[in-house]
Amino acid sequence: MFSCTLAHDPTRLDSVKCLAAARGSDRCVYFLEREDERGPLLKLETGAELRDPKAVCLFLSTGEFSRSYDLALHCQVLQWMEFSLSELRPFREELSSSSSSASASLAILEAALDCLERSFKGREFLVVGGGRRRDRFPSLADVFVALDLVPAMMFPLVCGQLARRWKGVRRWHQKVMAMDVLDRIEILRPVRTAVGSFRREIQVN
Repeated sequence: MFSCTLAHDPTRLDSVKCLAAARGSDRCVYFLEREDERGPLLKLETGAELRDPKAVCLFLSTGEFSRSYDLALHCQVLQWMEFSLSELRPFREELSSSSSSASASLAILEAALDCLERSFKGREFLVVGGGRRRDRFPSLADVFVALDLVPAMMFPLVCGQLARRWKGVRRWHQKVMAMDVLDRIEILRPVRTAVGSFRREIQVN
């Protein structure tokens, strides 16, 4: 079986995306919990190296995240990955910068959440067309977008409107964050704890 080594930092979201893809993959992946300043690195047994998180995730998208190859499905995954990078990443980067308000990108984030909300009308997950059974499970695109949304979901202005304005987004995000491939990842524990609390609340009520 083709083997590879993933150097990652489990406290950084780009690395967590790659880690989630690796955990759902049927490739033989060895893990190193370290990375340099350029981010995650996937080293193939041929000696080739992949550094872009999209490229790493797509290479590892076998096993749990695989579907019989279909160009339309592949293009949907790529489209949502680009959406994540262009519409969600600016807010995430501004939050981690010295800016305290993140106001410059908040309008873009709200528009992105509105777009996601519309996408969940009549479906549970982002990628459709893999058959009724496959459409009921998250794809790699769902994981990629959901992880880029983590900082936003913890932001007070967003949290305050989730239950009213973005109900579909909240339900979808909770399902994705509850996936086994995201279990035991330190940086995600606060979000997964919130998911567990929400589930208990639903069961009680």
